[in-house]
Amino acid sequence: MPVNITEEFVRQLMAQVDFLTKQNRTLTATVDSMNQTISELNQTIRELKEQLSKNSKNSSKPPSSDGLKKPAVKKNRSLRESSGKKPGAQAGHDGAHLSVTANPDHIRNHMHSDCTGCPYRAKCLDKACIKETRHEIDAVVTVDVTAHNLIEVCIYQYIFLYYILEL
Repeated sequence: MPVNITEEFVRQLMAQVDFLTKQNRTLTATVDSMNQTISELNQTIRELKEQLSKNSKNSSKPPSSDGLKKPAVKKNRSLRESSGKKPGAQAGHDGAHLSVTANPDHIRNHMHSDCTGCPYRAKCLDKACIKETRHEIDAVVTVDVTAHNLIEVCIYQYIFLYYILEL
């Protein structure tokens, strides 16, 4: 299809070229302005990330400026593989311990210190029972076991104390 090139047609094309050239300059200026804004925003983001990563450990900031957020604690991980067993003694393990001897070498009876001057001490000892026994093992060349018995205090002590306090 043949095109008739007239002066009018050329003027329209020239006007259109001028319009598109102006539009191109405007858009180029807009893109340059946006690129400048993007680079400024990227710089601001970098600075803010640096501020967030700073705390009192890696900068000159005081500890009070750390806020409530505590830095993550790096845990040292062992290179050992897990065996799958629970820690401690395993099932079926007998264990090792000091056994209590039925026949100690010495037996010492200990009474409460308030019983030393009690006139009813003999009656208390007749009716007394062993409250607690502790074994003291002295491992020398020979084993010497002493049983310490704590004698429970009877009611006569309180009667005696009441009698003394009234005098």
